[in-house]
Amino acid sequence: MVRVHNHGSDHLNPWDADDGEPDPLYARLAYSTRSGPTAVRNAADNHVAVHVRGRESVRRRIHPIGSGPDWVASWHRPRFPGPPAFPGGPPVAGGPVLPEGRIESLVVARGAWEVHVHRLHAIPAGIPVTVTGWALAASTPQELDEQVDGVAVAVSTKEATTRLVGCHGFDAAGVQRAPQGTAYGAWALVPTLRGNVAAGELLVAASTLTSAPGTAAPEVAVDGAEVTVAWADGARTACSWAAEVPEVATAS
Repeated sequence: MVRVHNHGSDHLNPWDADDGEPDPLYARLAYSTRSGPTAVRNAADNHVAVHVRGRESVRRRIHPIGSGPDWVASWHRPRFPGPPAFPGGPPVAGGPVLPEGRIESLVVARGAWEVHVHRLHAIPAGIPVTVTGWALAASTPQELDEQVDGVAVAVSTKEATTRLVGCHGFDAAGVQRAPQGTAYGAWALVPTLRGNVAAGELLVAASTLTSAPGTAAPEVAVDGAEVTVAWADGARTACSWAAEVPEVATAS
């Protein structure tokens, strides 16, 4: 199984406008050889979104921030395309606008687990926010098992298991169905965390997609702009995001 974290490829030319519907094959935070991206108007997998006036933001143009051993970061402006005026038509303009808003995303990966840290700028406090994980699909709903425990959710098939754990900034977990499925099956479920934007607070989640479940989730501590991750193998990663570019260091 291969996982790829996308913090630099957006399928947009430099002269293209940063609006309209995203391309699911390029807009997601991550891709794998065991899961497929959901359709453009279904719940988006591997995504972070804010919800304004009943519309969910999308990720279009991706701006790289930095990278290092086992981590990479980028930012995007949340966009709110409206539904098309007719089936198959272009999205309607005129949705909510957050002109200075930006969502910065950092991922630190180790073994089967990854920790995602999101920093939100110029987005009003109290706005609902969701973070999603890996979408698992099967031919029938009976082939999928879902379990929700507080701010943690797991979805399993015979071949793979995905888990999404809210570490900081979330108050609920669940699953969303993607009615159009993915390339791996007609019935797809998307693990989802929900919370509300809090000024100056980070959003932190741990996620895994594996064919050999059993590895314990990392333990995460958050203190302002400092995030400490204790991995199951004993290693510790310190992330400091007080400046524009995060500082990330792992010690075994």
